[in-house]
Amino acid sequence: MTLLGNGTVVPSTLGLRRLGGRGNSGASTNTSLRWGEVKEVIYPSDSRSQSRRWREYNVSVWHKDGNEPGACVIYNNCVLANAFGGLNGSNGKGDAGPGTTATNSLSWALVADTEEIGKSKPGNGSKVLLECPNGDTHNAVIVGGIPDAADHSSAVEDQAWGQYYRLCYNGACIAVNDAGELTLLYQGQVKSDGTLDPSAQTSGSGSGLSFRKNGDVVLQGPSGKFPQNPATTTTIAVGAPSLTLSAADGKVKIATAGGLKVGSATDAMVLGTTYRKAEAQANTQAAAQAQALQAAMTQLAAQLTAAAAAVASAAPAAGPPLIAAGAAAVQAAAAFTAWASALQTLEAQSQTYLSQRHGLGDG
Repeated sequence: MTLLGNGTVVPSTLGLRRLGGRGNSGASTNTSLRWGEVKEVIYPSDSRSQSRRWREYNVSVWHKDGNEPGACVIYNNCVLANAFGGLNGSNGKGDAGPGTTATNSLSWALVADTEEIGKSKPGNGSKVLLECPNGDTHNAVIVGGIPDAADHSSAVEDQAWGQYYRLCYNGACIAVNDAGELTLLYQGQVKSDGTLDPSAQTSGSGSGLSFRKNGDVVLQGPSGKFPQNPATTTTIAVGAPSLTLSAADGKVKIATAGGLKVGSATDAMVLGTTYRKAEAQANTQAAAQAQALQAAMTQLAAQLTAAAAAVASAAPAAGPPLIAAGAAAVQAAAAFTAWASALQTLEAQSQTYLSQRHGLGDG
């Protein structure tokens, strides 16, 4: 029987061996690829940080070599491997941050299971793979990750998908399907357990951009689902709410409070329906006036013809001018008739002048 320093009694049938002792297992003995879970993030400002520049991680690592008993060991200050390490990814100013060119050309942040710091049971932290250069546990490097068995949000991989690539991080997804079509999707910030963060705007969840194999570039509005096949996209959204394009009902709608400008935009657009209503009213009135003028000219022509006959014997010289004036009045009446007819024909076909598929609003 053996008594440990903390009072634990070890039966005589068991022996003692240190598992994953930091710096006590030799400089080149921890050479296995191991998996674990991130339990804590150590920021450069933390007094425990070793690099003072990058995020480091305390990882609960599962040790099990062959048939030997397994145990969880905490690896402190683990760093994240970089696939393209080097200085040529720097922006030259040393002020790289989110959304800028980072010093390391590929970097990201892992998620810690904050509710389980110091505990070894599985939680919601990033599940990672680690290796120790030269077997030194003090310098453990996170080289990759493994799927979380608790993740049921992703669809089961279907053989019909063929070749594909999919990357989702903090609610943003990138997917490439078997046809080489690329889709970018924004779902909104997520928590460590994979559910949508309360601070995320659900109204914007599902916005995306797809590059089709036929060369089309399709913008997708909030749908709440990630399309495996970009061809299912039916909604387009750009800069909502200032501009929204929707094809959900088979039509394209543009809604913008600031107005729509095309080219140099030096001329105002015509409000077709509004203009046509005013024009129809004016044409109807003009046709009515033309008909009245035609009637008046017809009456005038008759009176001039009668006057020419009446004065023929008393003043022969006055007859021909009156007869000519009467003929001119007849021609004027015919012109007014043609004018009225043209206006009536125009309005009779007005339903064909305005498209029933396109519309413009000014408010």
